[in-house]
Amino acid sequence: MRWLPFLVLAATLSLSGCGGGNDHSAPPHTADEQKAVEAVKNLTPEQQIERAQNSPMPQAAKDALIKSIKEKNGMK
Repeated sequence: MRWLPFLVLAATLSLSGCGGGNDHSAPPHTADEQKAVEAVKNLTPEQQIERAQNSPMPQAAKDALIKSIKEKNGMK
């Protein structure tokens, strides 16, 4: 359960970056997933990166998530 916010963040970032198609509705979330999404939205980019670095996700997933956070926020 500790990695759920990171999966939700990764899914949210990937969905928000896709511009093809006219259907912009997000898939429904469970109450716990919605809480995780809201919690992540309130974090600074630096906090998101720190959480990603400390998560139990595979290194490749961490790298991809950190890269997307940096790109989204204009960071190098």
